[in-house]
Amino acid sequence: MAERISRAAGSVERILLPRLNSIEGELKAMNASIEGEFKAMNTKIDATNARVDSLRNELLAEVKVVDTKVAQLDMKVDSKVDQVKTELLAAVKGVDTKVDQVKTELLAEIRVVDSRVDQLDKSLEMERRMAAAETKVAQLEKRS
Repeated sequence: MAERISRAAGSVERILLPRLNSIEGELKAMNASIEGEFKAMNTKIDATNARVDSLRNELLAEVKVVDTKVAQLDMKVDSKVDQVKTELLAAVKGVDTKVDQVKTELLAEIRVVDSRVDQLDKSLEMERRMAAAETKVAQLEKRS
């Protein structure tokens, strides 16, 4: 029986061995094909990564340019603001000086007007006294 099993095994091996060899060859071919695809994909991924890195570097360079321009504009704006501030302060000082001059002139005029009012008050008092004196004189003349 052992001989029969041995012959059966040999028969099975003769039948299956060519088919197994064929399958093994197909698997090796498929493996080579898959490896080729992986290599192609890796090449494409590497190219995409390189392109992304390049674009990122370009973008960073542009951002630096924009940042530099913004910084320059900021300095210009600060300078303009300082200039306008200086001009406004000078203008305000000029207005303050003119206001002080007008105040001084008005005070002088008020003093002159006040002095004239005092003179008019004295003149009116004098005229009232004169009128009162004339009335008394007229009354005295009527009595005499």
